Amino acid sequence: MTRNVIKKRADRERALAVPVTRNTLNARMVEAIDLFVQLLAQCGCASEVLIDEVRRACDRVPLRWVSQGRRAPREVLDATHALTAWFSDPTYLDRAGMPRPLPLRGAEQSLEALVSSVNHELDVGEVLAFLTKGGALRRVGARYVPRGRVLSLRGVRGPNEFRNLRGLLAMLRTFEHNSRPRRQAPSWFEFCAENPRIPKRACARYDKFVRVRATRFLYDVDAELRRLELTVKPGEPTVRLGTGVYRYEEDFPEEANRRERKAHRAKRGRVPGKRQK
Repeated sequence: MTRNVIKKRADRERALAVPVTRNTLNARMVEAIDLFVQLLAQCGCASEVLIDEVRRACDRVPLRWVSQGRRAPREVLDATHALTAWFSDPTYLDRAGMPRPLPLRGAEQSLEALVSSVNHELDVGEVLAFLTKGGALRRVGARYVPRGRVLSLRGVRGPNEFRNLRGLLAMLRTFEHNSRPRRQAPSWFEFCAENPRIPKRACARYDKFVRVRATRFLYDVDAELRRLELTVKPGEPTVRLGTGVYRYEEDFPEEANRRERKAHRAKRGRVPGKRQK
């Protein structure tokens, strides 16, 4: 960066009351940067080129994102695990096997007791606010009942971004793990299915297909993880374990144009009535 660019950026930061500090990166952020840089280097990206691109990317970031991010609420870890327990623990199910409406406070059969059974360090008020903001709970009189077993954080500023960071780091950790020699570590599951020639009109149909099938699969995964959790012995070491499913789409115009030009040339090279060798 030139001196003028640095000064201009500093003036913008002061105007938005965004303090310049190096202490805003937590351990997850540092690890995500480290693993991503390693991946790019293994793909042949030189450090000096990467540094220049990162600088350009940083210059494109609206500074209001930084100030908003520092003020935004964080994700409440294990809050969603309370939904799993609510749908699986007989203590919190009615005769039909559905989650009971629970009062906020109480020693037994309350949201407070449920949250404590998941993680005794969680604050029930924070969990309630988090799940309610994500649309996972509804109030019935003086009690609360889950709308479903899934919490969607899309549009919830703060928790959504920090959840995305955890998801990105999870994928990067898997990629790094599976890049090690087989003799050092068994592979973690990491496969995908894709097709290069799907009409765009079919995307909505495919989205519905994935949502239905993947939701069923993740319900089964969630139930299996819960069963494994209940086998934990006192004092036994534990680890956060999970499986993610996501849909992606690639649309690179230069690649599509290259394929079309190649097909067009091949078509023009054919002689009618003559078989090509």
